[in-house]
Amino acid sequence: MNSEKRGIGGLQASLTVEACFVASLTVIVLTAFLFCAFYVHDRAVLQGLVCETASAGSNGLTAEERGQSIDCLKEKIVSSRFLGSRGLKGTAREGNGRVEASGNGNFPVPGMVMKFFSGNRLTLSASWDCEIKTPAESIRKIRGLADLAEEALE
Repeated sequence: MNSEKRGIGGLQASLTVEACFVASLTVIVLTAFLFCAFYVHDRAVLQGLVCETASAGSNGLTAEERGQSIDCLKEKIVSSRFLGSRGLKGTAREGNGRVEASGNGNFPVPGMVMKFFSGNRLTLSASWDCEIKTPAESIRKIRGLADLAEEALE
């Protein structure tokens, strides 16, 4: 006599219980992976926008042009393509021959474990600075060197 008990569909009952646990853990792991992917995406977008803001601010010919491009891109940080971040703020300033840009925000993460460790949020922050390039000065130096080279060859 066979002592194994069969459930619905001829499967052992223990297999059904194990499958239930495996399916539940799979959903939890996939959800955690998805939240991590969204967080990494938002960090990358924030870093890219901050770098773009600082670069655009360093490329203008006049201080007014630099200020306009900084303000335009600073607003883009707040209204850009983020997947889950909240409370985003962008700052940029020009001074001492440099443009500095930074952005901050929070990424909410549900769950009791995250509440214990980080208050249900991960912080996003990025900063970048660039030296303001003045092409007129470099062009003058290059032309001066070219003139010296021509005089030396004559």
